[in-house]
Amino acid sequence: MSEQQVVSCDTSKDKGCDGGLSSNAYKYLEKNAVELDSDYPYTSGTTHNTGDCQVESSKEMYFVSSSKNVAKDNAKQLKAAIAQQPVSVSICAGAYDIQFYKFGIISKDKCCFGLDHAVVAVGYGTDKTPTGDIPYYIVRNSWGEDWGEDGYFRLEIDDSFRAKGTCGIQERPLYPVAKN
Repeated sequence: MSEQQVVSCDTSKDKGCDGGLSSNAYKYLEKNAVELDSDYPYTSGTTHNTGDCQVESSKEMYFVSSSKNVAKDNAKQLKAAIAQQPVSVSICAGAYDIQFYKFGIISKDKCCFGLDHAVVAVGYGTDKTPTGDIPYYIVRNSWGEDWGEDGYFRLEIDDSFRAKGTCGIQERPLYPVAKN
C-alpha cells in the first residue's frame, strides 16, 4: 500500500510530515482505496515534504475494512501479530540513538518517552552475544534507505510485565484488516 498517499491525502485529522496518528490513517483508508506503493511511491522521507494529494482512482487497488489493536504493553501479543503481517507502531524517535542510528540493536535504556513517530514493525529475532541473547524487533522507518540498516532498525524487546517496550513500541500497535 502507498504510504505516500496516506501522508499526502490524509489531512483532515493528520498533518502529513508534521505528524498524525496511525489510527487516523486507518480511518482514512477505510473511506478511501489506496494505490500500490509502486504507483504512488514514497518521497516524503527524503524530501521532508508532505506533497500534494495526487490519487489516480484507476490505480486504487486496496481497501481497508477496519483496523485491529494489538494488546497494549504486551511483547508476546505484538510478536504474534508481527508473525501474521506488518504492524503499525509508534515510537519516541527523538533519542540520539534513533536520530543517528547506523546499525545494531537499540537498547531499552537508550530511548526517550512520548510517542512522536509512526513506523512499521516487520519482524523480530534474537542476537546471540557472549553475554547472552538479545531479542529485538525489526522496524521499517520512513527516513529513506540511506538511514540505518537500509531504512530499517532494530529495537530491543522488553518483555517484562506490562512494559511499554523500547522507545514505546508496545504502547499503541495496530494493523489493517483488508476488504479485498
